[in-house]
Amino acid sequence: MELRITPRDAALGERSERAEIYADDGTRMSWAGIRTVRTRFADRWISGVCFGGVGTAPEYRRSGYVRRIFDDAFARSEKEAWTVALLHPFSFSYYRKFGFERVCDHLIVTLPMTALSHIPRVSECKPLTEARLPDVLRIFEDFAKYRNLTIARTDASRWDLSGKSLCYIWYRDGEPRAYVSYTTAKKYIENHMGEGVLNVTELAFVDRESLWAILGFLRMYEGELETVRFNNVAAVPELELTLREYLAEKLELVPDVAARVLDTAALLDANTYPKVRGMFTVRVNDTLPKVRGVWRVRYGGGGHTVERLPDAAACDLEMDAAAFTQTVYGYNALTAELARYMEHVTLYTDAEDFFRAFPKRICGIFEHF
Repeated sequence: MELRITPRDAALGERSERAEIYADDGTRMSWAGIRTVRTRFADRWISGVCFGGVGTAPEYRRSGYVRRIFDDAFARSEKEAWTVALLHPFSFSYYRKFGFERVCDHLIVTLPMTALSHIPRVSECKPLTEARLPDVLRIFEDFAKYRNLTIARTDASRWDLSGKSLCYIWYRDGEPRAYVSYTTAKKYIENHMGEGVLNVTELAFVDRESLWAILGFLRMYEGELETVRFNNVAAVPELELTLREYLAEKLELVPDVAARVLDTAALLDANTYPKVRGMFTVRVNDTLPKVRGVWRVRYGGGGHTVERLPDAAACDLEMDAAAFTQTVYGYNALTAELARYMEHVTLYTDAEDFFRAFPKRICGIFEHF
């Protein structure tokens, strides 16, 4: 058996590689794509790794080959300076045994076009062109602040100029402030085209005015398309705050991304802590040396310190890597009372300062890898 790591063409300016396991006779048994990214945590960019296209040929499954790929990548995490690993799991229970846990959902909101009628129409938007690619990058960089998991973009390859999908930009006083990417589709019914759907794949903005403006632009399709379908609303909760016809909405929630901490100290240090003073000590149980251990954090007044304590030190709570990752990303608004229901979590105090430090946060991602 041989594990081969092959460099691939980088996407978005980051390093990408292919991990493959071959039998002695040269048969490929298992594989995964591995890409280094910058991903958002609190108000900072941290280094991470995305796993995509993980698979094993059916006749070689349940033989530990995927674990071999993960073990090799995790062993390189310190050298690569990866703080967290991300993936879109086909099964959350399957990847939980590798330390991954659910950190965001894919929320789809479908509603009739008339549900946007309270938003004024706006027609002053510009189509995306090659010359305007820097403008969508500027909007995205601002939009990504405080949206956990968002993957940084260093070029505009994410946006399509082929015409298969559309992208329009709204400007205020010459400054790019919002964009929307979408496709449209209609069915042939009897003697006309109908049942038109506007499928929004990305929606980014910098403030309330720009959100309303870009939604007002979508109203220009009234009379042509009957339905609007918003994807990734979990990453854009502000959208739901603009809607009023709740009974007209159809909501579909799909568990989306799982994450795994690879460097506990780095993740704790990257967090944005409350201004009020607090202190907590947490024990993280894991197989990885950079993850397991006891950590004390003091915070307040705009600063914080992260200190590793002896393994036998007393702590406020202990949890495994999966529960720790889900908690610090702010997937849930946890309290001590709720945390007691989580698997592999034990509380020795009320851990109030710990839960205050990791409130519920926006967690979402547009990319699929």
